[in-house]
Amino acid sequence: MLTTGVTLSYLIAAADLPLMDSLLARFDHSLGFDWEHFLEITNSEPRASGLLAWAYRTTGWVTQLAVVWAGVASNGERLAELLALLGLCTVGLCACMFLFPAAGAFSYFDPASQLFSNYGTRDQMWTFGHTFNMLRDGALSVIELSSLDGIVSFPSFHTILGILGIYAARDVRWLLAFILPINVIMIVATMPVGGHHLADVLAGGGLSLGAIMFVRSQKERPAPSPVFLQCSL
Repeated sequence: MLTTGVTLSYLIAAADLPLMDSLLARFDHSLGFDWEHFLEITNSEPRASGLLAWAYRTTGWVTQLAVVWAGVASNGERLAELLALLGLCTVGLCACMFLFPAAGAFSYFDPASQLFSNYGTRDQMWTFGHTFNMLRDGALSVIELSSLDGIVSFPSFHTILGILGIYAARDVRWLLAFILPINVIMIVATMPVGGHHLADVLAGGGLSLGAIMFVRSQKERPAPSPVFLQCSL
């Protein structure tokens, strides 16, 4: 499912559609959010930048923890719910990427190196940029399924995974106490570490919450009454 979504994102990026980063940056500005200033502030405190960078790297194994727990709880019902949510969000993510293609805030603002010196080198920031640019200029024409990169900027897939992980652990106190703070910090980290606009994060949050409400509404619908066909002999 996720491999299919990532492959589709590659094809969308290869379409070389006009980028919408200027629109997303203006939206952030209308909310009073200055991405470069936020990057500078978080970078100025080494402990804060270290925590954000660490939390961003936890996304994979924290998500795997949520999936494993869902698989062993509720006789698989929670796992089916989580997979349905991931499927819906993946479809929505690709649709949003097609409508609002973006390279991300790091590419758009191209910040000076001193603004992210405590996060890493330029090569370590916006790590999917090389693949993204090669797809757009046609230099990359073969998709290697064994080495796919996440190249979606709008909406933020890390934000989606963070919210779905919290939702999956919602009624298990010990698991929620572990996942909630890590994923909240990780979602914040998507902006300075992942190079996302605030708009990317808000869109990822809206998409995941919308998927949750839709799946819950389907679960709460009454089951249809069985129809018995009577045949007279």
